[in-house]
Amino acid sequence: MKNQKKGQAAMEFLMTYGWAILAAIIVIAVIAIYFRPGSMVQNTVTIAAPFNGGTAITINSTMIAMEISNNVGVNLDLPTNPMSLTFTSPTTAVCPIASVTYTGELTNFAAGEKKIITFGSCTGLSSGDTINANSVIQYQYTDSALVLQQRGSVSGKVA
Repeated sequence: MKNQKKGQAAMEFLMTYGWAILAAIIVIAVIAIYFRPGSMVQNTVTIAAPFNGGTAITINSTMIAMEISNNVGVNLDLPTNPMSLTFTSPTTAVCPIASVTYTGELTNFAAGEKKIITFGSCTGLSSGDTINANSVIQYQYTDSALVLQQRGSVSGKVA
């Protein structure tokens, strides 16, 4: 009779915790369905020194515009088509390099200045798509003939 009392206590203990764990799993599942992680994607531009690309970005089905700043402390020169994007998702997306435009003067990129680079005529992007792309920006120091490159990434959700 004494062993049956111990068994009943153990069973009650397991049942109480079992219901609590089941309730917690249900709550977590409901929260996961309600707050879909895919819908919480932020538009970001990441480019290492001498640039800062985290300032602003706009993405729609035909255009990507991003603001970058010169943080190196000296003036830089940018070639006519300084930046390119290679999409990793969606893989069918293309933003031609020929459609890169600037705000302000084309080549001179003064220390501390911000420029907006716009990729127009994009194809393969649909509203709601999540994009990921690798970027390459070319630049050179004003007193140098050597063209340098800096890699970065662009990600976000198409509006």
